[in-house]
Amino acid sequence: GAWDVGVAAGAGASYRPGIVELGGRHDGISAEGALAVDPEDPVELVEITLTNEGSRLRALIVESPVRPGGRALGSQSFFQMTDAPARLLLAPGERRTLRFAAGLATDAAVARRLKLRYAQPDAIAQSRLKARAQSERRARFIGEMPLAEQARWESTLARLFLKSRPAGPEVTAVLERHAASSSPPRSDRPALLYHVASAEDVQAALRLIQLSTLWREQGVVVDVIFALELGDPERAELVLKGAWSRVLPGWKPAAVEGFHLLQMNALSAAERAALERGSSHQP
Repeated sequence: GAWDVGVAAGAGASYRPGIVELGGRHDGISAEGALAVDPEDPVELVEITLTNEGSRLRALIVESPVRPGGRALGSQSFFQMTDAPARLLLAPGERRTLRFAAGLATDAAVARRLKLRYAQPDAIAQSRLKARAQSERRARFIGEMPLAEQARWESTLARLFLKSRPAGPEVTAVLERHAASSSPPRSDRPALLYHVASAEDVQAALRLIQLSTLWREQGVVVDVIFALELGDPERAELVLKGAWSRVLPGWKPAAVEGFHLLQMNALSAAERAALERGSSHQP
């Protein structure tokens, strides 16, 4: 049957600057993947290694994991390096690596040029090196993620990059009724539920808002829900709202997109259950 590396049973992910690594196993086939976004071109790059761990020959159809997702394409057109799924036979113990690239182009000529560039054997490896170098430079320059913090945030950031199912209308309904939001909730986006139950959790939530620039630059569209479960939720709400707010030139207010605050004591048991069902959770 069909399965997805990001949501298969036992799926895991790890994050390091510029690259997200995914892994999963299903019915005797293991998959290891790496996702990167080229720092110069609007192109997402995925490399997947499949291994037949069973004792029989397997026929596989592998579709590109790269999709335009929730991005607004506007006048741009979505393209991918291969237009048809890859078909392959794997003997017992055999490993095979597949490479995919897809992105946005302003016109057909640009799309053809990008497809040719990323069809070259070393193009994806070079892009991954550039993405990692740029991410590390940015982390050092503006302090977004000092390397000492990487281990603390690795599993949370990895959950943002996992290809999760959309949160759905139940979660959106709860947010519309109760949440203070930096932007309207979207039922077509995955949601990460982040519990805030102490002063230390408030500081961690502030850091997560700061890190949002990092994952959004990698093309991830996700809503983060801060579940406030501490004694003074109003003060925490004020602090977190201030963190996601911005003032643009001309004193025009703006906000970082995709953050929501919920005072959990205001929710019914049914609303809590809907929120738990429709969201992934920070570790």
